[in-house]
Amino acid sequence: MIGNSDQGRVGVNLRQLRYFVAVCEAQHFRRAAEKLNVSQPPLSQQIKELEIELGVQLLTRSNRIVEMTPEGTLFLRRAKAILESVEEAGREMMNFTATGGGIKIGYMSAAMASSLVPILSALREANNGATTFKLHQLDPQTQLRSVARGELDIGFASFSARQAPLSFDDKLLVIERAWQEALKVALPRNHPLAGKTVISLGQLQNERLIVMARHPLPGFFDQVISLCYNAGVTVNIVYEASQLPEVMTLVAAGYGISLVPERSSALWDRQLALIPLSQSPTTDVSIMYRADNTSPVLRRFRGLLKKIYGSGLAGNYQPV
Repeated sequence: MIGNSDQGRVGVNLRQLRYFVAVCEAQHFRRAAEKLNVSQPPLSQQIKELEIELGVQLLTRSNRIVEMTPEGTLFLRRAKAILESVEEAGREMMNFTATGGGIKIGYMSAAMASSLVPILSALREANNGATTFKLHQLDPQTQLRSVARGELDIGFASFSARQAPLSFDDKLLVIERAWQEALKVALPRNHPLAGKTVISLGQLQNERLIVMARHPLPGFFDQVISLCYNAGVTVNIVYEASQLPEVMTLVAAGYGISLVPERSSALWDRQLALIPLSQSPTTDVSIMYRADNTSPVLRRFRGLLKKIYGSGLAGNYQPV
């Protein structure tokens, strides 16, 4: 057991770490004490107590120079990492206090990100430009995992909204509708139907279908299959993709067709044909966030989302 605590707890403090790093960098107690603006005896005493606490010798001392033992070399890396982490935490807290906090957002595609512009603009105006944010383009599975781990505050994906929270990695995630989009048919430019102004589902009989994968959540996949089944259309699923850009790339390359959300696929209109469906079906784009996330920035973000897109958020579940 390292250290002299009865409970096995190492009682190392930040002052000892700072003193130790300073001595290692100066290779001299007197010069380290001058740099720290402290007298030499308390500095030497803190290093001695640190060695006693850890149960190892960290430094070898002489009148001219101080050298690290192998244990000291190893501990120096640890000490620097701890101090850097503490400094980073301090900067984050200062930024949080000054800005009212930040928000980390996930999304599936560049086109989907474009839909976030009015929300982020409104958030900036509401907080006088103080709120910070980070955007991350990720597939739905990675977004779910990142939200559960707290690496994202909120994610956007082509999921169906849920009335009850979803359990993911032992965390409860809320899945709410952000907005609804019309579904369009995505076709290669040389497809016989590419010149049409509108297409019925019946015209897609026996087409090779590329679709978003059923996992991690089945909503979009099941909706597409249900639409085709109810219209009496038999399709041949040739590929299940994890991301919308993957779907669009394969369609543009001629591997098949797909049913895609209109707004989220809009940036691809020069590389493939996007044709409206006569049945005018719609699909959900939903947000996901942890049920225990009480961030005031997230709350404001959701409120602005509802106000701007006006579709209402599905369900009445409130974060705890």
